[in-house]
Amino acid sequence: LLELGSTPLYRPIIIQSVIAEFIHKAVTDGIGKGSRKRHYTSEEIQVFLMKFGDILDPREAEDIGATYNYVSTFPANTPLWVVLSKLADAWPVNSDISKKLNRPIRETDLGDIHIALGVLKCCPDVLVTSNIKDLAYLNSFCQVMKPSEFLQYIDAL
Repeated sequence: LLELGSTPLYRPIIIQSVIAEFIHKAVTDGIGKGSRKRHYTSEEIQVFLMKFGDILDPREAEDIGATYNYVSTFPANTPLWVVLSKLADAWPVNSDISKKLNRPIRETDLGDIHIALGVLKCCPDVLVTSNIKDLAYLNSFCQVMKPSEFLQYIDAL
């Protein structure tokens, strides 16, 4: 998918916090599940970043740990839109975001807040993620697809 992003087929929007999360998980916890889980070396990550450096926006850097710590201070019944509005640089005027994101934060994976912020900020047509279950609530802003679904989708265009 990332290699196709440097072609005219589609333009990926990759927020830096997602890359930071990938690097952290790849080195510490590993990527994948069960016997398919793989840990990456810092050299492998460097190669990865060099290949895709032209589609990453360094202005999007965010501190995931600080964001998570801040968000976790809110009471569990706080509506998600309230938390996101505190983190956003600007909040859309006259929007119905508060209705779409009225779920309490206790029903949200707080580790994915940076992805929700990225969707609200960048307004993508599609969010490509393997984490469909936790991010399905973003379907009211864009299509949420697994990587395999997205590959089929762009092939159909």
